[in-house]
Amino acid sequence: MRNRPGEEQGVTGTLTTSCGVVHYRRLGSGQPIVFLHDFGTDQHSFASISSRLVHKHHIVSLDLLGHGKSEKRAPDLSIAAQGQAVLEVLRDLRLGGAVLVGHSLGGSVAIHVAAAAPQAVSKLVLLSAGCYAYRTSPRWHLLRFRLPWAALGIFSGPDRISKVRDSLSLNPRVQALTGEGPDPPSPSDAASWKALGRAYRQCTTHATLAEMEALVDHSLQHPTLVVWGSDNTLLLPASARLLFRDTRNVKFIEVAGAAHAVHEDQPETVTDLILDFLD
Repeated sequence: MRNRPGEEQGVTGTLTTSCGVVHYRRLGSGQPIVFLHDFGTDQHSFASISSRLVHKHHIVSLDLLGHGKSEKRAPDLSIAAQGQAVLEVLRDLRLGGAVLVGHSLGGSVAIHVAAAAPQAVSKLVLLSAGCYAYRTSPRWHLLRFRLPWAALGIFSGPDRISKVRDSLSLNPRVQALTGEGPDPPSPSDAASWKALGRAYRQCTTHATLAEMEALVDHSLQHPTLVVWGSDNTLLLPASARLLFRDTRNVKFIEVAGAAHAVHEDQPETVTDLILDFLD
């Protein structure tokens, strides 16, 4: 028998959307906060801050398509498809007026959802959101090809994952592949790596990033908290400040000493910022 969202252990489940099956976890009661993680991680990326927010809010953490326990064989893993899946989850779980908290890729998805269905969202919290044409190095260009991801699928043991992650400067917590976190996903396999490769190619095209900049410029209507780490070398804070400089309803805060995963580096600081923003 399923538990009510307010019970201590929470609820996990799946929803079949038009874009694929989405895995979710619900915990707590009150105003709904929906967490959307970055590329290569899963819902456990937010464990440190969600545990601090659950006493006042209804927490819903999703695995984006191609990640965690959500569907990995969906052909379309673009930001638009991810956004459509999230919208259907909001509808089916009756999470009207939710606060969307998105990190990097999840921030892009949050912006897309808010632009597509403004009535479904009350506020946005964007953590190092991937919403502009960021600087890339040759090793990131290699990820535009299928071969590296196929190779990773063959040599996907934990030690290999760690070495590859370090060499590519991927997020330090690739939980969707390593099985970290309180509710570990199934072991990594070729399908997981192929899904990540497909998601990377579809979500980082020049057209996609240009569209995200346009949405920030013209469609960001909700009260928005933007949080960036001062030591973020992937998405530079100077570029982010410039992008959000003239955007209405936006509060931009730079957290000293934090890197790309600002909420993992300084969870208490980010939690306090979110609570202040929501009060």
